[in-house]
Amino acid sequence: MRIGTQVWAVITFVVCVGVLAAGWFVGASPLLAAQALAEQQRVDAAAQNDAIAQRIATLQEQKDRLPSYQARNAELEDMIPSDIEAADFIRSLTDLATASNVQLTSMVIDDAMPYVPPSGEPIDDVNAPNPVTDARITGDNFLLVPVTLVVTGGWNEVLSFTHGVQTGERLMLVTTVETANESGAYTTTLSGAMYVLIRPADPSASGGADAGSEGASD
Repeated sequence: MRIGTQVWAVITFVVCVGVLAAGWFVGASPLLAAQALAEQQRVDAAAQNDAIAQRIATLQEQKDRLPSYQARNAELEDMIPSDIEAADFIRSLTDLATASNVQLTSMVIDDAMPYVPPSGEPIDDVNAPNPVTDARITGDNFLLVPVTLVVTGGWNEVLSFTHGVQTGERLMLVTTVETANESGAYTTTLSGAMYVLIRPADPSASGGADAGSEGASD
């Protein structure tokens, strides 16, 4: 029995289609999938490189600002030190009284007390909002030291002293001012608080000290 030409043509067509399909699934398709994967990896790597470059730029900018940060940190450590430093505070007030031409007749520094963050909604959030709080500032690392000062002098002199207390290197918040006038001399009582911020130890400093101790022991 002889197979006709049309049948051979159909068989040939089917065989060709099969060969092409096999070539696609065996050769071309995996190559295209690998190419797509490689392209996706390239895009991901480029995005990662861009993120790293932005991070490096941010770190460089912060490094350039480091001297100003360090200077500001020194100012803040003077304003709110890690200890009460009562002797330095008393000395600064004595110098301020002399410069203001008033007599510092009394100075009381009470025991430090833990800071208590304000709670509840403010009564008037426009004119008297609650102070800004920070979760990193707690009663464990932030202390209030009540201070009461009594000075005597002329009106302008007392005002100058009061201004100096509130704007000195050591931060003091004056919460109450009481003034009495007797024979032209004003006696003013200033009540408020100064602050202590207990800062964490510097790991690098402690590490260096440990290393030095180990070296000495060897």
